[in-house]
Amino acid sequence: MARQPKLDSPKRNRRPGASHERWLLSYSDMITLLLALFVVMFAASSVNNAKLRVIAESVATALGVPRVEDKPGDVDDAQSPAAGTLKSKQYAVLTPSAEAAKKLRGLLAAHRREERELARLARRIRARAQKAGFGSSVRARVEERGLAVRLVSDRVLFDLGKADLRPEAIPLLRLIAQELRRVPNHIRVEGHTDTVPINTPMFASNWELSAVRATTVVRYLDRQRIASRRLSAAGYGHRRPIASNATARGRRRNRRVEVVVLRRYPLSGDLAAAQP
Repeated sequence: MARQPKLDSPKRNRRPGASHERWLLSYSDMITLLLALFVVMFAASSVNNAKLRVIAESVATALGVPRVEDKPGDVDDAQSPAAGTLKSKQYAVLTPSAEAAKKLRGLLAAHRREERELARLARRIRARAQKAGFGSSVRARVEERGLAVRLVSDRVLFDLGKADLRPEAIPLLRLIAQELRRVPNHIRVEGHTDTVPINTPMFASNWELSAVRATTVVRYLDRQRIASRRLSAAGYGHRRPIASNATARGRRRNRRVEVVVLRRYPLSGDLAAAQP
């Protein structure tokens, strides 16, 4: 009878010094990661009432919504916002009211009416300037800032390097003033020059020349019964060219005065995005 081979005991297969408890390392790593996850979840679930109130008030102010005062218990500090801790009154601060929506529609309607009024004003100024023989010296168009009436300086308003009105400028400025009295908007007169430097006893640089030219036109408009509170002057020197200063034609275009009828109802970023 053949003898069965004798199986080795598991103890005989163990190598001297080998460790069979390495699973503890993986287990401890997993427990550490779970602990870190729970700490992050707890930190994210806590509500900072002060910061939440500041954000709510900022959004409400931007939307024009009347401020809603918080009462004790509006926010439950012991629970997470994911569990519905913010009460309905807290959300009311962030929701535009019917009054704010009405105000927005009113602003849009006023902006459209003003846009049409400025366009009609531009057409009247161009037509009257053309009839008076100043068609090539006057440009009037509606821009984002309002209605810009551009007047060429050379041989129309001023002599080169001077800021005294030429006799030929009086009829042109008079008809422009007659049209500007039709609107209540603020009017800003802007002076511009080319890049040719100037240094005279009267004007140390183009900054002074452009500013004094703008002020000269403002003084004339003031004498034409346009309220002085509606008038202002600005001198930009050669910093805002509309043509290249490398050519004589470009420099002649840059020497100009712009009478800007500023918008009363401009479209801000939020209001422009809301306009259909």
